[in-house]
Parts: sequence; structure tokens; C-alpha cells
Amino acid sequence: MRLSIIIVNYRSTSYILDCLASAEPALINNPNIEWIVVDNEQANTCKEALSHQYAFVKIVQMGYNAGFARANNAGMKISKGEYILLLNPDTLLQANSIINCLNLFASSNHVACGIQLVYPNNDPQFSGSKFVKGGLNHTLELPYWGPTIKFIASSVKIDKPAIIKANNEQLVDWVSGAF
Repeated sequence: MRLSIIIVNYRSTSYILDCLASAEPALINNPNIEWIVVDNEQANTCKEALSHQYAFVKIVQMGYNAGFARANNAGMKISKGEYILLLNPDTLLQANSIINCLNLFASSNHVACGIQLVYPNNDPQFSGSKFVKGGLNHTLELPYWGPTIKFIASSVKIDKPAIIKANNEQLVDWVSGAF
């Protein structure tokens, strides 16, 4: 198994159905790709909805809202893939995005990767970030201090921490958890 795709469900069954519908047949019918949905709901509505149209999806029933991290850990525990993709349920996939990302990642020496996320109108979406030196990341969202620090940083040409639009490979300290 080459790739395990893990999606966490909590009141997002309709999004998961849309996500799976956006996946090209090469992802759906590929024996080297497994799809795992970890269900954080008590009801089995997600399992019922997926079992008819997407019988190949493995469902892990948590039985309660275990949270995003614990649910992903449960999915990884049963996964068989050499690589793991944590995918948000509201993701709509563009053609070849997963395969292209997987191939680039497999040929690199990186420990994690992400892609350029876009909004439905194709505007770039926040996709990764760099840490600000000296622990200043925590102050960037504070009133007055954050804008002041950002102004000073841009005045002295320091890289912006957030990667909004990446036209090519960008080295970051962390990627968005959406993909």
C-alpha cells in the first residue's frame, strides 16, 4: 500500500461525499491507495451514507467526538500506507493534486509536505508558515503588538511567516492541516 488518505468526520458527511466525488477515478480505483474515514459521531449516519456509494472506504467508529488529533491517530493506527495524507472533509480535489504531491514528496528528503490551498474562486489560501525568531509568533495576533511587529519585519525585509501564495516549492516550519 503506497498511500493512506485519512478524513475525520464530525457532522461533515455531506462534505466527505463531495470530497470523494471530486476525486478522479485513478484515486478511487487504485489498489495502492486506501481511504479511511474516522467517524467522531455517535450515530452511524456517515457509515450508512458512504457504504452505498463508496464501499471501498474503511470506516473507524470512534463512538464519541474524540477530537481531530485522536481521530487521526486512530486512522493512522489501522493504515497500511507507506505515506499518509490527512485530508480535511471539506476539501475538493483538483485533478492530479494528490498523485503529483505524492510523487514530489516521495522523491524528496522532506518529512512532511502540503499543497497550495485555494478557495472555491481559486484565490490562494493560507497553506504553511515559518516560525518567527525569538518566540514572537504568539504576539502576532495581539492588538497593537502584532501589527507593529509585522510592520517592523516588513520594513527590514524579513520573510513573512505565513505563506499565502506559493508559486513553487517553499520550505516552511509547518503546513496547514487541511492537506
